[in-house]
Amino acid sequence: MKKDKIIHFLPFDKKFVSLIINGYEENLPGKNYFFFHEGDRGNLPDNLKSDKIVFLNDVANVDEEIEKRRDECLFAIFHTYNPFMCSLFRSVQGKLPVVWGGWGYDFLIFSNVLTRKTWFEYFKASPLAATKQYFAKGLLGKLKYHDFYKTVSKIDYFGCILPGEYKKLFFIQTKKRKEFTYTVGYVSPSNSDSTGDNVLLAHSLSISCNHYNGIDLFHKYARPDQKGVMFLSYGQDSKFINGMKEYGRRKLGERLEIYSTFLSFEEYNRVIRSCSFAILPYLRQLGLACINRLFMAGAKIFLYEDSILYDFYKNRGFFVYSIEHDLKLKSNFSKLSSDEICVNREKVIECFGRQTQDVSCRAMYDFFASRNFSPEP
Repeated sequence: MKKDKIIHFLPFDKKFVSLIINGYEENLPGKNYFFFHEGDRGNLPDNLKSDKIVFLNDVANVDEEIEKRRDECLFAIFHTYNPFMCSLFRSVQGKLPVVWGGWGYDFLIFSNVLTRKTWFEYFKASPLAATKQYFAKGLLGKLKYHDFYKTVSKIDYFGCILPGEYKKLFFIQTKKRKEFTYTVGYVSPSNSDSTGDNVLLAHSLSISCNHYNGIDLFHKYARPDQKGVMFLSYGQDSKFINGMKEYGRRKLGERLEIYSTFLSFEEYNRVIRSCSFAILPYLRQLGLACINRLFMAGAKIFLYEDSILYDFYKNRGFFVYSIEHDLKLKSNFSKLSSDEICVNREKVIECFGRQTQDVSCRAMYDFFASRNFSPEP
C-alpha cells in the first residue's frame, strides 16, 4: 500500500473548515482524510461535500479509523487545540508523526494577552469569570490543563501561522522541534483603495481584541470627523461585550459604528475600504485576515510594540506603526503614501499569497514523504 496520505483533524470552527479542506485538496488532491467530530456535524458548511470526511464518535472510533489508514498515511495534522483533542493526540502518537497547527490562543494558553484596562473592565462586569480567567493563566491553569500540558510537550512538529509562536510554550524543548509554516486560506492581489477616513478598532467579539483600549485610544487621538468601526459579529457574546458596547456609545456617541451581524463579503469589503486607519491593541496573533485586507486597501495600522503582530510585520519590512509612539504624533492620521501602500501590498502577497501558501503546504508534505520516520513514542 502506497504511503502518501495525510490525516487532518479539523477544527470545530465553521469559518475555517472549508478553507482547510479546499486548500489541501487543491494542493494535494486525493491525499487527504479529514476527521471531524460527529457531535459538531452541524458546523460543517452546508455547501461542503467531501467523501474524504470521516466522522468521529469516541476514542474507540478514533483508534479504529486511524488503524485502518495508518499504513497509507505519512503524518497527521491537528488544525487547532481543543480539550477533545488530547485523547486524539494520544490515539495518534506512536503511530504517525503529529503536526500541531496552532492558532494564537493555542500557543498562548498560559499567557496573559489582556491589557490592564481589559482586566479591570472584565472584573467589573463579571468578577467570578474574570478571576477564573486570571488564575487560568497561572499555576491553577497549568493544573487544569495538565492533560494538554503533558500531551503537547511530546509533539515535535509545529505548524505556526507566525514564525516562532510555538516557542511561547515555555515547556517546549525548542532545540529538537521543527516548525512549518501553517496555511489556511490566502490573500488575493487587490488594488481596491480605502475610500474613507474611518478607523477600525476591533475585528471580533474576542476579549483579546482589548476593545476598551481601542475606544480610549480613538477618543484621545482621532480627529472629530472620524468614526471608529468595530466588527462584533464573530465569537461568543457576554456581559463583558455588552458593557463594552455601552462604554463605547457613551464615550464616542455616533462616532462609533458597530456591526453585530455577519455581513456579506461585498459589504464587509465595503466597510474595510471605508477605513484608512486601524488602531488594534492586540497582544497575540489575532485577526490576520482582517489586518491583511486593511494592508491591501492601503490602511495605516497601529499596533502595540510588544504585540507578536507588530514584531512580525516590522521584521518583514511592512510599513506598520506603534501605538506607544507613532499614534501620539501630529501626523498620526496622515494617510500612507502610494509607495508605502505598494510595499505593504507586495509584502502581504509575499507572506500570505497563493503561491507562498501552496509552496508551504507542499514543503510540509515533502518533508515527511522524503524521510522514513519513526514516530515519537
